[in-house]
Amino acid sequence: MQRGNNPLPLMCSRSLQQYKSATTTTNKPARLSKNKGLNLKKYNWKSGEIVNPTPVWSLIFTVAMKKGRTTLEYFQQFFDNEVLQMMVTYTNQYAAKRNTLGDCSEEEMLVFIAILLLSGYVTVLRRKKYWQSDKDSHNDLVTNAMPRDRFDFIFSNLHVCNNDNVDKSDRCGKIRPLLCMLNDRFKQLAPHMQHHSVDESMVPYLGSHGCKQFIKGKPIRCGFKFWCGGTSGGYIIWLEPYQGAGSCTKDNETEGMGHGVVMTYVDQLPPPVPYRIYFDNLFTSVELLHDIKERGMEATGTIRGNGVTNCTLSSVDKMIKENRGSYEICSDSASGISIVRWNDNNVVAVAINVDRVQPLHSVARFSREQKKRISVPQPNLLHSYNTHMGGIDRADQNVSLYRCSIRGKKWYFPIIAHFIDVSDQNAWDLYKHNEEPIDHPTFRRRIVTAILESNKRVTTSRGHFSKRAKLDSRFDGREHYVAELPTDEITKKKEQLKCRCCHKNTTTMCVKCDEPLHVCCFLSYHTSA
Repeated sequence: MQRGNNPLPLMCSRSLQQYKSATTTTNKPARLSKNKGLNLKKYNWKSGEIVNPTPVWSLIFTVAMKKGRTTLEYFQQFFDNEVLQMMVTYTNQYAAKRNTLGDCSEEEMLVFIAILLLSGYVTVLRRKKYWQSDKDSHNDLVTNAMPRDRFDFIFSNLHVCNNDNVDKSDRCGKIRPLLCMLNDRFKQLAPHMQHHSVDESMVPYLGSHGCKQFIKGKPIRCGFKFWCGGTSGGYIIWLEPYQGAGSCTKDNETEGMGHGVVMTYVDQLPPPVPYRIYFDNLFTSVELLHDIKERGMEATGTIRGNGVTNCTLSSVDKMIKENRGSYEICSDSASGISIVRWNDNNVVAVAINVDRVQPLHSVARFSREQKKRISVPQPNLLHSYNTHMGGIDRADQNVSLYRCSIRGKKWYFPIIAHFIDVSDQNAWDLYKHNEEPIDHPTFRRRIVTAILESNKRVTTSRGHFSKRAKLDSRFDGREHYVAELPTDEITKKKEQLKCRCCHKNTTTMCVKCDEPLHVCCFLSYHTSA
């Protein structure tokens, strides 16, 4: 399966030349030497707004894929033959080290991934129930595509790296090869949009690992934390696991973790297009906005109180007593950075390097004093922030609704399953913009059925009968009737099956239990287990 090209070649050459001639920004290193000593004390803050020239986004929305493709083809843009071959190679290599025959193929690995996708919307208590004969959990698609023992073999030996060459300084080295390959594909196929956001995401995990985090108040409190960057629509372009100091490159961490994370994501975006980046107060600093502006990009982020100590803004205690919807602004003309405080339910501060306060928008809020909803003025930059900041949260919501429910004991399996879920979510996002839109569960089901139906195996036996099957209806003593098995249309002879009690051939059956039984075995089968 061939992957799409980088979205930049899809832009018209005239527009690209226009941006190159309009700005002198180059792909500079993340940290400029002249800014190393820059801090809040050297900014000359004055009340009032700076009228910055706003770059015009004349580039149209593009997706780096041709139209008319199936749901499976969109998913295989990320899990293509190269990725599957890598997973198969390392899985077989690990199986050989455990003295087992490593003969997994790319087709089997694709079926294995499809079963993981299916477990996101068809959940059972234990994964083995997909293969059991119980009618309430048995799944013909799974049973016909892969035997249970074969799935367990791949599941227990699944690897995406060579254990002999793992970088011991990287605590997430076991998933690094797959992460790098997927990040490259996410970037190459990303829809070309102006608004991007950077945020954190959690992968649930309750075991023991040095990178596991506990964040109180989050929907997922325990698990692996990932730094994520993507479009405002929910397409994830970049993932990086948090593992303390060293999560980002050393050049990008000179000004702190938040600065390094955002600048690492900015490095993924092709210059000199004026993208607009949004992030929350975990990342925001005045120096970060300054560096992003020097890249020719725009940035907006909420900022904490200790980041605006030298501004001429009123204190939070004083401003919270003002009328609802009031705001103050101070700016530094040399850097073009402004900080705005707005009084809503609480006082919020936002730092910007290009956006404007005007025009004011109107938002509805409930007033306790008037006992009704009232109209509150909202600055334009806060309206833009609320509109475009939730891209990563949107992706997290899409992933959490149909997250892979099969769990394992190895710490890296939840991360691999998360990568599969994110690839499915990104493929659905591309499909919505390129083809006739469908909802997410339909898109996921069509991927699973396309893979499992095209990989049916030839079965030569009916499998083993479970003695615990139909225990509730088997002994209820109601409406159990003897009937003859159907006649074969070709041979004109009655069909013969193994009796569930004595295991000899019989031509009769129980109608309710739908099991072959001799008449003489009928009573013992329905009275004793």
